[in-house]
Amino acid sequence: MKRWIWILPLLLFVAFSASQSLNDEPVYNDEYHSLRHTGLFDTRYTIQQSLDSVASTSPEHAPLYFVLLSGWVSIVGLHPTTAGFLTLLFMMLAISMVYRFGKRLVNDDVGLYAAFFLSASALSVFYAAEIRMYIPLIFIVSSLLYTYWNIVTVKRQIRPIEWISLYILSVVFIYTHYFAIFVLAAIGLYHLLFVTKTKRWLLVSGVEILAGITFLPWLPTVFAGLGEAQSENISRSVVQSFPELLFNVTFSQSNGLIIGVIILAVASLFLYQRYAKPLRFIWLIFGVSFTLMYLMTEFTPLIPVRRIRYTLMVAPMLVVIWGLGLYYLSRWRIWVYVTVLAWIVMYPVFANSDYMGLYTNRDHFQFDQYPPYHRIQPILSEFEGQHAPVVTAHTTVPVILIDTYYQRWLDRRFFHVTENDTEGSIETFSRILDDSQAFWLVDQPEVKSITDYRFYSETLQDEAHPCLILADEPDLRMTYYLKQEISCDLVNPDVPFDLEFENGFELKNSIFQQIDDQNYRFDAWWVQNGVEDESVGFSLQILDGDFNKFYQLDAVVQRESIASYDIQVDDIPVGEYGVFVILYTSDAYDTILGRSLTASEFVRMNQIATLTIME
Repeated sequence: MKRWIWILPLLLFVAFSASQSLNDEPVYNDEYHSLRHTGLFDTRYTIQQSLDSVASTSPEHAPLYFVLLSGWVSIVGLHPTTAGFLTLLFMMLAISMVYRFGKRLVNDDVGLYAAFFLSASALSVFYAAEIRMYIPLIFIVSSLLYTYWNIVTVKRQIRPIEWISLYILSVVFIYTHYFAIFVLAAIGLYHLLFVTKTKRWLLVSGVEILAGITFLPWLPTVFAGLGEAQSENISRSVVQSFPELLFNVTFSQSNGLIIGVIILAVASLFLYQRYAKPLRFIWLIFGVSFTLMYLMTEFTPLIPVRRIRYTLMVAPMLVVIWGLGLYYLSRWRIWVYVTVLAWIVMYPVFANSDYMGLYTNRDHFQFDQYPPYHRIQPILSEFEGQHAPVVTAHTTVPVILIDTYYQRWLDRRFFHVTENDTEGSIETFSRILDDSQAFWLVDQPEVKSITDYRFYSETLQDEAHPCLILADEPDLRMTYYLKQEISCDLVNPDVPFDLEFENGFELKNSIFQQIDDQNYRFDAWWVQNGVEDESVGFSLQILDGDFNKFYQLDAVVQRESIASYDIQVDDIPVGEYGVFVILYTSDAYDTILGRSLTASEFVRMNQIATLTIME
């Protein structure tokens, strides 16, 4: 069987593993900024607009990934899951390219082993589900090393497409991440020291010089980004020594099998006599790239342990080195089985360990205490009262930029309350209930029951009451709350709509009830099907049997689905009356005809209740 066939199950494993985690965590700060450079919810940015966005608000980042992401979300939309599939696609390409690079460098076995190490790396698979540029970098580095090695080693004449590929990959690399300069410098050093000085040597040098010239227009932004990076509040105390950085890089990318990969790295050196040039190339590229990366941390402390993701671009070199070592040990077949088994066993262990929380910065943001927000939207879409605000309750976690993104994505107000800020949480609920009749409360029962929060017991349970629970899982509970005075009967989903109107608007349910001797209240559950952007008003009128008007209430239907209005009838004489609703456009006051569920035709006035005034 051909070795490349084994790449398919590796790709399937990564696709399954990464896609599972696409819905596990909310969009966080960095991912929000990635999407912000695409125009986010306002419009799709053009290439120039994405470049301007990065240059003006995030000069410490290279722009190309964001330009590509903008094009991607233009096709698939801004759903965090579909947006994240771009990175997953690059992970598939990276695995395939690592295999090709290892095969071209030595043989099929090395390529397959390297592809296995990358595809079963818990850290790499984790970032394969993140809307950031780190996995695309692995693909670009692999492609660049493959292309360069192929050009400087093949005996035949180099085709034009190969020169073009070398140029494009070099430009794409540095326009995707500034750390590319370390790898390009390593390639340049190898090219200077170990490649025969022929015409081809000059052409390669010329291509790389041309790539550098292509980057010159962005160079002022790079310097601005360096100033931005130096101004970041990162303590010098978190700077890692050379051994610490090397340990954390290899430990994080090897599922914690540090002793195993040391053995593999040493074993690779035993191939030097047979594969001197490939060994020299891969070790020099890794060694120089890593050393320059470390020296950069002495200039500005950009790579604390919680930002080990910045070093993922050296993953192709590491996995190929480990692949070389396993190829050497494969003369004793048992070592292959032991290595593969240990790597597979340690994958879930490391993925669920405290180390992953540390290396991925998830501990810093306490992401384990966030419910799976991506599941909120489809649940909301099943309930027709869609415009009530969403409040998420947590113990101590910071809000970061989650509320900014989800407020726009869910198209509603989105609030965040915590137990360690009870006063602020009470104030938030008071503000919501001043403006709204209802809200969604999202909590995580497995972390803490909502009834155990102090802001709930001290204030919320006296001001609102739960009416519907649309999700009740250990990691996600969604409860629909109404103000205390509004009956839950209003939002019973099984109640058929009272009225439907020609423009698709519905009065799903309404309650006209007496509060005291002279006061009534009209509660309405409006459903705005397809008319969210249309300003619609209504007139509630109380008429006698001859259609003489004794009371009129005019109001605009708000996007909040639940509305409640107080009505005073102290001036209405004793008698029998009908309560009618008239819907109209707020701008032109054109009547929108409606009908009840059993009516056969649409009419202007729609009766919703009867009223009896007693002496």
